[in-house]
Amino acid sequence: MLLYKVKKNRLKLRRCKSIRVSIWDAIVLSKRGAIHIGFMGDPTLRDYMIKSVSHLTVAVNGNSVTLAWTDSENSKGYYVYSSSEKLGTYKLLNTNPISAKGITFSKSLGDKFYMVRSVKTADTFGGQFKNLSMGSIVELP
Repeated sequence: MLLYKVKKNRLKLRRCKSIRVSIWDAIVLSKRGAIHIGFMGDPTLRDYMIKSVSHLTVAVNGNSVTLAWTDSENSKGYYVYSSSEKLGTYKLLNTNPISAKGITFSKSLGDKFYMVRSVKTADTFGGQFKNLSMGSIVELP
């Protein structure tokens, strides 16, 4: 087995001469033999994927809007958002996740797009967090 020691930006190998290495090489050659790469800043890279809701439907009855959907996983709840543009800014309609697979509410003036995201609690070694799915979007008829 080859033993090494990192000290002052130099990697010393037993029975070998010292060689000069960069800090990155010292991290890659860590004692645990593992490489850690963070996903910081890229929202498309996710460790814990959950499926979006499917079969999202919308029905308008006078001044009320009814959304209904089916869930492909056992989610803890759902967040509902609305927007006047499909690629615009969506505002959250419920502050706490709802557990039902549908909701009826008053129609907002100018909003014609609705998005539903499912939420699950993810357990990691560092703790727990609310993991949101990608949004499913539907347009008013």
